[in-house]
Parts: sequence; C-alpha cells; structure tokens
Amino acid sequence: MGITKQEIIKKPKEFMKVLNPNKLPVASISEFSATQGDLKFLSEDNYKKLKERIEARGFNMPLVAWVDKDGVKHLLDGHQRKHVLETEGWFNPVPYMV
Repeated sequence: MGITKQEIIKKPKEFMKVLNPNKLPVASISEFSATQGDLKFLSEDNYKKLKERIEARGFNMPLVAWVDKDGVKHLLDGHQRKHVLETEGWFNPVPYMV
C-alpha cells in the first residue's frame, strides 16, 4: 500500500536523508548557535515547502558556520533549515562549512 504523506510528517527522522558527497565535517543541528535570531521570518507556506523539499531531496546544502576559539559553532547560513529540522525533531548530524 505504501507510505502516506501523514506518516512521513509524523516520522521525519526516518525519511530525511543527509547527503555529504564532499565529506565535510558534520554536527548535530542543535550544536549551531543562531546568529540572526528571529530576523529571518519563515511563513507557514514556505516552512511547508522547505520541509517537503528536505524530505524529497534530502539535506543537500551544507550549513555555513564560524567556529570560535572555544569550539562554539555560530550559524552564518542555514537558519531556516535549522528551524525546520529542530521543529520536526530531527537532530542527526548535518554537514557544514567553516
């Protein structure tokens, strides 16, 4: 019978794949400190589109971060992807560039 869209939404961890062909470093999405706060608004429609794109294509764009001398990862690019992944409860390691 197959998997329904509702089942995918309820179990995102099982259906979001991470693509890392360049073998970039990886870290849990929760390790990244957002540098822009709530400046980047994501409408409900755009949230849904981004979530569906990640589910369909996988996580294929690395985050961009600055790592300070204490090892804290400050997110420079990828705030909306971080928001979607955290909201959906997906904390598996994702690739990032420094």
